[in-house]
Amino acid sequence: MQTANADNFFRTENDIAKSNVQALKSEQIRAESNTIPLKGKIISFVVENDHAWTAESGAVARKVSLEDGKTLQLFKGHSGPVTSIQIYNNFLITGSWDKTIKIWDTTTKELVSDTDAHIDFVKCLLVISSLEILVSGSSDKTIRIWDLRFQSKAPLRLLHVASGHTRPVECLAYDPQREELYSGDSMGRIKIWKLERDEDASTCRITVLGENQRHRTGVNELVSTRDGLWSASTDCTVIFHRHASPEQPVIIKHEHPVKCISLLPVQESDMLLFTGSQEKIHTFDVSTVGHEEVELLGQTEAHSLDINSIGIWYHGSQSTHAYRQQDVTIITSSLDGMLRKWKIDQLLSPQPVPAPSHKPLKQSILTRDEERELEELLESD
Repeated sequence: MQTANADNFFRTENDIAKSNVQALKSEQIRAESNTIPLKGKIISFVVENDHAWTAESGAVARKVSLEDGKTLQLFKGHSGPVTSIQIYNNFLITGSWDKTIKIWDTTTKELVSDTDAHIDFVKCLLVISSLEILVSGSSDKTIRIWDLRFQSKAPLRLLHVASGHTRPVECLAYDPQREELYSGDSMGRIKIWKLERDEDASTCRITVLGENQRHRTGVNELVSTRDGLWSASTDCTVIFHRHASPEQPVIIKHEHPVKCISLLPVQESDMLLFTGSQEKIHTFDVSTVGHEEVELLGQTEAHSLDINSIGIWYHGSQSTHAYRQQDVTIITSSLDGMLRKWKIDQLLSPQPVPAPSHKPLKQSILTRDEERELEELLESD
């Protein structure tokens, strides 16, 4: 006897049931007023002014209005999923599975620089404006430093290659006060680097200062603050590595792998931490982290698939100091193809997601090849 769909041949009844529940949940979320549905599957995004810039699995980058959800610009040119995205002045910078870094003029949408950057997937990008450099991390296990003083239509100039990692480089962060670069890989190692650019800006030296191995497996995101480094990992933890007490890290445990984190200064000494673990947003008060127990303030069912990026939208402002609650929105994304907008109150007093109703489903089951590709986007190489 043959199955109606050959792609379901190796799928268990539990797998199919789970897919059906996810599809129903996705339909409900799509109808919510705080949802911006997109045609592509979002891998990562950044918020700039009143816009989200998304990197998507369909080999495109997109500029989306956070006010009305409309797509304002679409950037096509990559031949593989766009994994990482940065904004630098009036330029959009994208990295992709096609191993290239592309730079686009955001005014004209013109491609102004195209660089064969790595010998394997580009996994992460970081602009360091003060040094006028771009840092890229890759599945080829290297970190590369690029000169952002580029000439139009010319590839970026490579300033340095660092080869200290033994597994794919997943994420990057920078501390401008300490002039330290941090990189995390799929084995759980975090490396600390010193960055120095010569006065004539012709070269940029990078030297390793140390290594942190507190995570048991892949590091998915790094965020640098004045007091230390925050890291999110597939080992189901978020760790705060304090500069003042490096041997006494603060570990925040989750039930499931943590894909992304974001920090929001509330007042001069107060801080909220948002984490994305499976489909949930977790909100913590970390104002007294290291001195008192971290308090979980809320858990919110946010998406139908794993959350992969969290950003903060400061309405009409780029301030990252104390906020007025009405002027700040938390933005989340997922491979379910949706951006969602959250007020702080929603995450502190979350409403439960209604149980999916058992109505007939539209046929939207992915092929095995498509599922495998999306799994690879979530997992380390």
